[in-house]
Amino acid sequence: MSVKPYENVSVSPSHSLSFYITLRAQKFDLVLDTGSSDLWFATTGCAGCSRNTPVLDPTKSSSMQLGTQRIALNYGSGTASGVLARDTITMGPFTVNPQAFGVYLSLLSFLPLPLV
Repeated sequence: MSVKPYENVSVSPSHSLSFYITLRAQKFDLVLDTGSSDLWFATTGCAGCSRNTPVLDPTKSSSMQLGTQRIALNYGSGTASGVLARDTITMGPFTVNPQAFGVYLSLLSFLPLPLV
């Protein structure tokens, strides 16, 4: 398989860049945040998530490892809290197994994200 590298990719407030992340059978739009290196997903039953928030359903992956370590991250728009998890994640032609990420159970004071 031949893979072309992404060249001259830039993201600014006036431009959007659309990537998808696949976590087993679930597909998500990737929202790029240039001020953060965190990868996280809201999960089913998330307190504070709007109806439009895409949520990860851990029951759809037989290989997901939900941890017990609690995490909380503060952003300019709010706080996300939950646990660490690991599973196989694919973005384009790239697959990482296992990839650590946050599974958020609660979002507080987050501004609504525009869905494109």
